[in-house]
Amino acid sequence: MYHETPQEIGGSSDTVLNLGGILDLVELSHLLFSAGDTVQGPDAFKAYLALPFTFGPEEWCEGCEGCEGCEGCEGCEGCEGCPARTSS
Repeated sequence: MYHETPQEIGGSSDTVLNLGGILDLVELSHLLFSAGDTVQGPDAFKAYLALPFTFGPEEWCEGCEGCEGCEGCEGCEGCEGCPARTSS
């Protein structure tokens, strides 16, 4: 749900209720979508569609979520707070 204020003095505002989701097309490509209609203000259908791509290491250590600054799994002991961190 989001609200848009008037674009000009005396213009109308509207509140929109959307529903959307993400579909994983392949490992590195996804489809984001959202669509809905106004619940307050001039009747208008609004939609959003995006095709994002994700990049990163092909494989992480078991339990690793790729912490910021992580340089891969070879010799990885897991970043501070990382679920893959081994006790030392």
